[in-house]
Amino acid sequence: MSACTINYTESDRHEAGSSNLVAETLFNYLHDVIYDPARASLNVEELPESFRDFGYGLRYFSECVMETKKLASALARGDLNMDVPSSGNEIASPLKSLHASLKHLTWQTQQVAEGDYQQRVKFMGDFAIAFNSMAQQLEERNKYAIRERSRLSQYISLFLSNTPNVLLVFDAEGKSVLASRVYEQHSGLSSEEIQGRTFRELFSTVASEEFLKHMDTVIRDITNGGPVVNIEQDLDLSLDGKPRTYIINVSPMTGENGCFIGIFVDFNDMTEIIQAKHDAEHARELAEHSAKAKSDFLARMSHEIRTPMNAIIGMSSIGENSADPERKDYSFKKIGAASTHLLGIINDILDMSKIEANKIELLFEEMNVKSMFSNIKSIINCQVSDKYQTLILDIDPDIPEFIISDNQRLAQVLTNLLSNAVKFTPEYGSITLKAMKTADYGGRCTIQFSVIDTGIGIPKEKQRQLFIPFEQVDGSISRKYGGTGLGLAISKSIIEMMSGRIWVESEQGMGASFTAEITCDKGDGSSSRKRNEINSFKEVFSKNRILIAEDVDINREIISSLLEETGIEINFAPDGGETVRMFTENPELYDLILMDIQMPVMDGYEATRQIRSSGLERSESIPIIAMTANVFKEDIERCRAAGMDDHLGKPVDINEVIVKLSEYLL
Repeated sequence: MSACTINYTESDRHEAGSSNLVAETLFNYLHDVIYDPARASLNVEELPESFRDFGYGLRYFSECVMETKKLASALARGDLNMDVPSSGNEIASPLKSLHASLKHLTWQTQQVAEGDYQQRVKFMGDFAIAFNSMAQQLEERNKYAIRERSRLSQYISLFLSNTPNVLLVFDAEGKSVLASRVYEQHSGLSSEEIQGRTFRELFSTVASEEFLKHMDTVIRDITNGGPVVNIEQDLDLSLDGKPRTYIINVSPMTGENGCFIGIFVDFNDMTEIIQAKHDAEHARELAEHSAKAKSDFLARMSHEIRTPMNAIIGMSSIGENSADPERKDYSFKKIGAASTHLLGIINDILDMSKIEANKIELLFEEMNVKSMFSNIKSIINCQVSDKYQTLILDIDPDIPEFIISDNQRLAQVLTNLLSNAVKFTPEYGSITLKAMKTADYGGRCTIQFSVIDTGIGIPKEKQRQLFIPFEQVDGSISRKYGGTGLGLAISKSIIEMMSGRIWVESEQGMGASFTAEITCDKGDGSSSRKRNEINSFKEVFSKNRILIAEDVDINREIISSLLEETGIEINFAPDGGETVRMFTENPELYDLILMDIQMPVMDGYEATRQIRSSGLERSESIPIIAMTANVFKEDIERCRAAGMDDHLGKPVDINEVIVKLSEYLL
């Protein structure tokens, strides 16, 4: 900008009085024009004459400035309809051009704002370049934003479709805007039907009013700035009659500036986790209870085993030192009774072990029902007589004489029930064994066996414990009456293996009634006839010779005495190696081998394998029967795998031995 030069005459200086005063007046006027147009005022007539032309020019300039500011202000407000002076103003023409350009630029800017990124400014030099660059960048950013929104929308859709939880999103007014697919499936509502509903409206059919009121309070508190809330609630969201347990997380949602925009509700199904926790706790309690029961059981076993052992040892000493035959016979009788009791305890423990390992097996064959009752009566009569009790047998004549069942196990159950009745019934009381046919299906029938006593009875709240292994009604029972606490548990397992059931009816002080019910096939008596034939042909064994592998002297003596009346000839081998030698030296001499398992030098398994593989005549055909205290299922299977034909358990039952000998020798 070029400087403006003003020449003053002497008269001008004289009229103005001071050049400083004129300069100050003009400066103040120009300042007001720029910063406070409303105050701007200049009286040119009052200026010295030499300054008047300059004053008129300055006032004209100020009018242009104010006009320009007024137009610029209008343009800044977006008012492009303001008229531009067409004459009398030297800046009117360029200002009008600028006005038109800005008006067109504003229109293009609006188009860009509305998404038309193809707009380009074709004038205004550098400004046009900047504007066009801005529009291009906006176009690229818009394309990227569209892609990101599409990708984000896809992920949100996948999340809502695949989450296993019930999820709901509510806006700031409490209206639902989003829901997971799981909720749509539970509720049967479409996404359109879900949108716009409140929590209460969505859950009114599946939740109680109490829960809905609680949720109303929670939602109101969170809307007013409250914290996250977790609620455990049982709800039947599927309306299938099977409520599930949910942990419901209710959380506020806030925007970038921290303002509240809505509520997020997440239903986390905890049913399986909570059930697993309860199951684990229950299992822990059962384990602790079982451990205590077994500890109590071991304490009882120590007492139960020591008692008959004390009788056996004591009576053996008395009998040995006594010269009186009657005294000796009395001692032997007591020894026999104590031995039988001890064997019963051992058998109970073994049976319970088999049951817990699921290895007990039943032998279903034809049996004589009346014969079983007769044997049971003879066993129980001694106990009944000792307490001056009365034993009554009430047998339904319609019960078949022969049925198909496990004679030994069924008798074991009934003997156990009768022994308990005798034990818990006072002297001069009565015990009844009642059997009746309750249903007939032609070749099958249902039989109920009941043992009824007049004893101490059982409280109803304690009856459930009766059939639990290792447990008794209370500790005083074992101290007063003895017993292992296994008999009823074993009886229950045996009857259930026969597809039957067992139960008790009792009141304390009023006696008890135990009933076992089984359904079985009827027999025709053919097996009984065969046993009669066997019994009548015992003397035929006198033509047979057997080899018995047994390393214990007392066992050799027992089996020899038991078989003495059969007339059978016996050779003993003290170990497996000697058994193999005796057979291989004279294989034709022996008709059958009874093989112990646990022996020195060579066990029964290896001895059997060597005999079978010897290649000698009869090495593969001679019957070999295991005779061992190893009586579990896997023991029997191992015997057969080694080449043995059959199995006898120790202690040996002479009747079972006779049956096996008859099966292989006759």
